[in-house]
Amino acid sequence: MDEWLPMKTAPTNEDDVLLWVERVEIGYFSSVSGRWLSRDERHVHERPKRLEPVGWMPLPTAPAVKAEAA
Repeated sequence: MDEWLPMKTAPTNEDDVLLWVERVEIGYFSSVSGRWLSRDERHVHERPKRLEPVGWMPLPTAPAVKAEAA
């Protein structure tokens, strides 16, 4: 998928998604606060940054990892 989707279709189950907020952010919808929050590692010891996204996309599938021969 390579098109940004409207926020009204975004999942609200606290799964991480890509969010467009003047740049790309990884974030989630908090059922506790009722807002979109950032998963940015820089905010681990602070309150999560609130976001006002205008579009979203699912996270891409992780790459397959092949075991290396010893």
